[in-house]
Amino acid sequence: MSKRQKQREKLLKLGRKRQDFKALFAERFIPALAVCAVICILFAVILHDLMVVMYTEIQNTHFDLTISAATQNIYSDKTEDKTLASQRYRNTLALQLYLGEIGSNVFKLYEDDEEILRTERKGFAIVKYDGGEAICYADPSAFDKAYEVAGKYIGKSAPFHSEMVLTLADTIYADVEKGIFVPGKMHIERYEFATDLSGTVSDPNPTGGTVEEFDITPADTTGLTEYTKDQFSGGWVMGDDIENGRLESLDAIDSEQSAGSVISRSKNNFMTWQDHFRVNSWFRTNLNAPDGTVYTVTALYRQDFSNSYWGILLAICAVMLVICIVVSLLRAYRMSMIYKAHYAMEDYRRDMTNILAHDLKTPLMTISGCAEMLSDSAADDKTKRRTAMILDNVQYMDDMITNVLDLSRLEMDADIHKVRFDMANAAKDAAAKYSDGHTVNISGSGMITADRQLMTQAADNLISNAVKYSSDGNVDVTVTDKAFTVKNRISGSIEDVDKLWQPYVKGDKARSNMQGSGLGLHIVRVICDKHGFDCSIDAENGIFTAQIYFK
Repeated sequence: MSKRQKQREKLLKLGRKRQDFKALFAERFIPALAVCAVICILFAVILHDLMVVMYTEIQNTHFDLTISAATQNIYSDKTEDKTLASQRYRNTLALQLYLGEIGSNVFKLYEDDEEILRTERKGFAIVKYDGGEAICYADPSAFDKAYEVAGKYIGKSAPFHSEMVLTLADTIYADVEKGIFVPGKMHIERYEFATDLSGTVSDPNPTGGTVEEFDITPADTTGLTEYTKDQFSGGWVMGDDIENGRLESLDAIDSEQSAGSVISRSKNNFMTWQDHFRVNSWFRTNLNAPDGTVYTVTALYRQDFSNSYWGILLAICAVMLVICIVVSLLRAYRMSMIYKAHYAMEDYRRDMTNILAHDLKTPLMTISGCAEMLSDSAADDKTKRRTAMILDNVQYMDDMITNVLDLSRLEMDADIHKVRFDMANAAKDAAAKYSDGHTVNISGSGMITADRQLMTQAADNLISNAVKYSSDGNVDVTVTDKAFTVKNRISGSIEDVDKLWQPYVKGDKARSNMQGSGLGLHIVRVICDKHGFDCSIDAENGIFTAQIYFK
């Protein structure tokens, strides 16, 4: 069947199965939603792989930048004492590793294969003294009071302003030999940055200053030396929380990789692996201090991108859903306009058909009555033959009008009354009127749930069609729970049997006989459509077969 024929078939069904805007929208939205779901699944897979690659590259870049920041311009003066330069090299490297720690990244620093630094959560300061510089640590709890004070000034910025709150140490008390310190005098600095609606900083020189000074010097500083802010750098609580297990994981990997070989990337060794929505990267880099000391940095990066992933994917799905809804609405609106015009034309045609059919009934009854009177009073055979021809044509026209009215009634009436009955009984009721001169053989039985009156009419139409065009007078009817089949032998051939489903189409191209109106099979199809049944016809090897398939 060509595309045009399929469109015609669909339009022919519109009058029988009308769709409102909601039905049209659902008919288009569900397939569109399925397509969108497939696209979103593909996006989910692709996005996941892209984010793994992106986060891996970010971690590689971040590691390189951290090491670069820690080692550049450290030993520019060739006359400087190499021991002091190497000490400054180590301390600057340690400070940069702490500053380079972001969220889930942890580092360890080795000096000639001996671990000297772990970026765990501690107060960190580099203290200058007569012997040089020393790395000192403080217990994080020593800064609790400082955070308590700073908390009073956090989140106080005006609308369209950003803020920065700094907690700075003015003095510390340290033991450089043991590498420990405690905070002393401190102050809070708070800054506001005015921004516009786009978030751009409009004031390149924000103003701010000290908002509070306080002293958290411990009561007992025995064994500790006081250092002022020009004698130390740092004093912040930085690093990773040891309780989260990242440093423990770094220890395990570091130990395993130290015992074996790893992939080489320039002078760095690294490996990256992915665990669900987390990218893990492990690195090792060897660095040479001015005095020949070898410093080894190992790092573990773990970044969970699940929040970003689900946020982006949700946005993509939301956009796809909106597109799906808009496209479905536009398509449904377009089709509703087309169907609305067709429905109006269909209603007009049906109304005109009903009016004409009813109007033709009256003159036909008059013609039929006059012809019967002429036949009764006819004195010769010639007149009787002519009146008989008139009565036959009147009967043919009356049958055609009846079929037209039946078709119109079927198309207008959407309600069907289903009951449980044996289709074989409906076939017997229909076949009872065709006993004279024809043999209708009915075999089998089939229980179905349908409108008995309509299905009897469908069986009547099929059997009537078979009786009219049977070449030997025999019609075979087979009934099962799945199908109703009518077969008869025909003379000649039918080129396009599917066209017989269309209204007013008959197998006789000349349409010179009065055996049928060309509506019988079309009415059968309308009845099947109302019930959701399938039907088919074919003509092969001189046998015409019509079937109704029950669902």
